[in-house]
Amino acid sequence: LARAHNHFAVKLLKQLAAQNPSSNVFLSPTSIAAAFGMAYAGARGSSEAELASVLGHTQVGLTEKSRVLAAYKHLLEL
Repeated sequence: LARAHNHFAVKLLKQLAAQNPSSNVFLSPTSIAAAFGMAYAGARGSSEAELASVLGHTQVGLTEKSRVLAAYKHLLEL
């Protein structure tokens, strides 16, 4: 999950920086990913696939939803 979050965070930062090139950007990619992760938990079909792609799961080979959700649970318990 850490590799997926890193992938997500870099993409998000690049997009935000491109929209505001002369501004500082402050964000918590883990908080954003955790919020999207909750949506992912309830998603099915194309919504599930889209969230998996946006969150970087697909790019790092996280394809088993139960393992992804267990990793999010562990992250939120820290």
